Amino acid sequence: MPTAAADPLDPGAIPRRGRLRRRLLVGSIGVAFLEVVVAIAIGEIIGYPLMLVAMLLVSFVGIWVVKVQGLSTFRRVGTDLARGRPPGRPLVDGLLVAAAGILLLVPGFLTSALAVALLVPATRWFARNALISRWSRKLAGRSRVVLRALPRV
Repeated sequence: MPTAAADPLDPGAIPRRGRLRRRLLVGSIGVAFLEVVVAIAIGEIIGYPLMLVAMLLVSFVGIWVVKVQGLSTFRRVGTDLARGRPPGRPLVDGLLVAAAGILLLVPGFLTSALAVALLVPATRWFARNALISRWSRKLAGRSRVVLRALPRV
């Protein structure tokens, strides 16, 4: 039996992957717009040459901190593996430090502020626990254990 073509304007008809792409596109444009607005505002306050120097300085210092934090996280993963423990938390920390590194490569003050927040261990703790909680809920909803009785012999 033939199925009717889905209405492309119906949000429920768009596949998950399409919705994710649309969200990423709109989010990227929104962040770029906000970064320009903030850069102009800061440039008006402190002057544009100083704003550019501050942006570059934050990026270079941030990348150095990402390197130090990344090596520390890598060591913790190795220690956990050597002790026979699953390195769950250090791996999530490594993911967050990598995300901070990517955010530092994007020029702007808002992305740099978010990156710095991810590099500070106290604020990274909140982000890590939120991610672990969210992933745990998603995985718990997907996993099913099916138990069957074995035939008697």
